[in-house]
Amino acid sequence: MPRLSRMFSLLLLPLALIACSDDEGPPASPTYTPDFIQMSYEAMPGVGFMVDSTDDPYGEREAFTAELESAFVADILAAVNVDDLASEEAPGGYQSDTNPSIQTRLPEAWADATRAAAAIGVVMLQWSVLLTDFTPEAGGETRFGVVTFPEGKLDEALAADFFAHAAKVDPGLGGGFFAFADSMYFLNIGDSQGAPFSGLDDDAFVAKLGEAAESFAPVPAEITQSGLCDARFVDNDWNALPDGDSYWEALGVDEAGKAELLALQDEYRTLFQQAVTEYGWDMAPDPMPKTSPPRGFWGGHRFGLAASR
Repeated sequence: MPRLSRMFSLLLLPLALIACSDDEGPPASPTYTPDFIQMSYEAMPGVGFMVDSTDDPYGEREAFTAELESAFVADILAAVNVDDLASEEAPGGYQSDTNPSIQTRLPEAWADATRAAAAIGVVMLQWSVLLTDFTPEAGGETRFGVVTFPEGKLDEALAADFFAHAAKVDPGLGGGFFAFADSMYFLNIGDSQGAPFSGLDDDAFVAKLGEAAESFAPVPAEITQSGLCDARFVDNDWNALPDGDSYWEALGVDEAGKAELLALQDEYRTLFQQAVTEYGWDMAPDPMPKTSPPRGFWGGHRFGLAASR
């Protein structure tokens, strides 16, 4: 099956056109049409290496991310028999840091998407992988907001500037984002009890995002969409479960399947070490590998205040 990674016409479809969960457009058609589930994650490891590359050139991290996105991700998905619709490297954010991310679109089947996310998580040593369905059949519970910029203006530098600005407007906006084309997407994700990690209720979240857009000086910015989606983490606490037990439980693979994924994990470690050597990412004075601080895509960590504001 040919790779569809470069089908920008598919991957960069503005999510604003997907109106069935949008509360600001015309009524949606009563006929539900399956679309896709978006899988968001980073190429940089969340555990296993004492390498903090967040201050290293974005272009270097982007090159490593693109290398994995172009071929290695397909090998991981093939190991769990999941086909992707499209995949692309794009700016993403976590805890006020902007990093290259990989955004992969999967067929709208939650069981397969969960296995795909667990495979990505265990192979690429991620604390969390985010799955988002912007067209949920049963309705969504996670509020999202879309901030759009003038055509051709949004690059990683502008995305980082707006992400930092939004976090200054309110810390609850500093949890994470992903960007497509001329828009940045912010999700007010909650924990298992429904309490938003941002510390903001949905109305306040959208209001603060609008305030950030209105007060952003470098270029015009505006909220162009707000709606509800279905967003879920597939994650593993590597401190408590250093072998990735949560991912293995979600995968449910036999010994042969586990061995295949562990071989891919070894390959990933090698690829990352090669990139560290090539780019000189914060290697001195201590040798690798060591334990790094936890990070993930959003990561399920609280970054706002109590959700009573």
